Amino acid sequence: MTIQYDRAMIDLVREIRKHLTGDDKLGVKLANPELLSELFDRYHQANSSVVLKTLIHELFRRAGDGWAEKLTKKKPEKRYISKQYRGSAQLVEAPTQKEPKSQSTPRIYRGQVIKA
Repeated sequence: MTIQYDRAMIDLVREIRKHLTGDDKLGVKLANPELLSELFDRYHQANSSVVLKTLIHELFRRAGDGWAEKLTKKKPEKRYISKQYRGSAQLVEAPTQKEPKSQSTPRIYRGQVIKA
């Protein structure tokens, strides 16, 4: 999908680049055909500032073709936590807040079911 950039959109991209640091700046160029897709991922990162999110939202609003509506649909994020098991660290997917921990499995100690 080709997007026609107007002067205001070019200024917004420049301002977005000013608020990014390090390697995040590399993909944010007007010559990049996947510019809006990369900014979409950046918008949903937890460490993005409010100013940066506002600038990206304004750029998507000016882009048209339903880009602004795509920002409201948040993609599901997988979170991982590290756990120790027998001295070795394992990376395990964290349970989401929607899934409560199931207490339906009985606890067993030395072959006997323990009532909690």
